[in-house]
Amino acid sequence: MIAQFDSTKEATDAFRKIFQGRNWLLGLPNFAGTTVIAAFAFAAFVTTWFSIVANLFAAFAKVGPAAVPTISPAQVYFIVFAAIFFVLLTLVVGAYTYGWSLAAAVSTWSGEAPALGPGAKTALLKLWPLIAFTLIVTLLSIISLVTIVGPIVIAVLAMYGPCYIVFKNRSAVEALSDSCRLAAQNLTPTAIVALFLGGAYIVGLALTMMLGTFLGPLATTAFTWLFGAYSALAIVRFFNLLTPRAAPRAIARSEPATP
Repeated sequence: MIAQFDSTKEATDAFRKIFQGRNWLLGLPNFAGTTVIAAFAFAAFVTTWFSIVANLFAAFAKVGPAAVPTISPAQVYFIVFAAIFFVLLTLVVGAYTYGWSLAAAVSTWSGEAPALGPGAKTALLKLWPLIAFTLIVTLLSIISLVTIVGPIVIAVLAMYGPCYIVFKNRSAVEALSDSCRLAAQNLTPTAIVALFLGGAYIVGLALTMMLGTFLGPLATTAFTWLFGAYSALAIVRFFNLLTPRAAPRAIARSEPATP
């Protein structure tokens, strides 16, 4: 079924919604995930760097052939292990925080506050299919690099996959298939929201680079936070509109039953 609605207006309204009530809190999952990944990357870089610098100073203090700086096998193992662990950490944290933000965003379109607590629990329950989905999409994107535009096409077609996992209890493969079908049947609205998200990312990144000189980490934090909130709101809204017969419901909160 092809949905009929003003895609440009909906994509614009999703951005405005960030600043309504407490919806700005939807940037928390993306910011938290980025912080965890960046902290590990920084720690691994500093550890490796100081180890290599120590070897250089030790080499310069020697005379003759022994003065050539070398990297020990232990350092090589550490670098390889850190790289593998970084990739896995990025995969797991990215999948979890994105699922968290989606689950938390549903309630905002019903006029409620972001369901961050229940959303975090929902994302944890769906973690394995979310990770599998992210891994499949990543591998397909790498393979499609030979076509240059392949990763972009795959990203657009797979856009609704996490929503199918979080809200419809699909497996990773089922979610990818359903997402591709939904995007293909509703190509115009899907392309519009993808353009809005891509444009927001490019503009936000450019502003971050320009303002970073003056604001430092604050510019990066603002960009990470706002883009995380916008992407969750926009994707959930379009998924809701494109699947009206089985639109996702707000994540249930822990409230006493009414008599």
